[in-house]
Amino acid sequence: MPAVMAGIGKKATQMRGQILEARDTALRTIQTKVTDVQRTFEQQTEKINLWKAQQLNDIGREFQSRLDEINAQKAGASQEKAANLSALAMQVFTNAQQRLMALDQAVTNYNLGMMAWREQRQGELQDYIAKLQAYATYSPQSYGYTVPGLGGATTKSNVVPSTWYPTQTTPAPAGTEEEKMWEIPGYTA
Repeated sequence: MPAVMAGIGKKATQMRGQILEARDTALRTIQTKVTDVQRTFEQQTEKINLWKAQQLNDIGREFQSRLDEINAQKAGASQEKAANLSALAMQVFTNAQQRLMALDQAVTNYNLGMMAWREQRQGELQDYIAKLQAYATYSPQSYGYTVPGLGGATTKSNVVPSTWYPTQTTPAPAGTEEEKMWEIPGYTA
């Protein structure tokens, strides 16, 4: 009997170690994913900022080029044509201003979308971490069952109930599937 109980204790310790090892591996994997999400967010933010800088440069060059053309035509133009060219210059300025506002809005929308994605994904991963950390203090729970002499009886290989709650301290209700899981075939009290 003491040898059987020692064997059960050893097996329980092994199972606890395996559970904690699996939990730790899962925590490391999830933490890596949290880091990957942040890295992806930073890379995409950098890309959108580079794209924005390129677009700003293109808009500025186009505006300056059109303005230089208009000013060159104004130099030898009549008063009436110069007034029309001044109005055209104002239209070019307004167009450039609208394009800059649209660019700014597109970048803002993209950044807001990326931030929402990051927050949602990191929130999901943090939830997983919290759930796994609930198992940090895993130890087999006492369900109030004693085995006063096995007498050659065999036990089921699954000694942990199918629905396991890390904070459960009360025995399974009589007659439930969980209680039946703990029964030892061929043993009667």
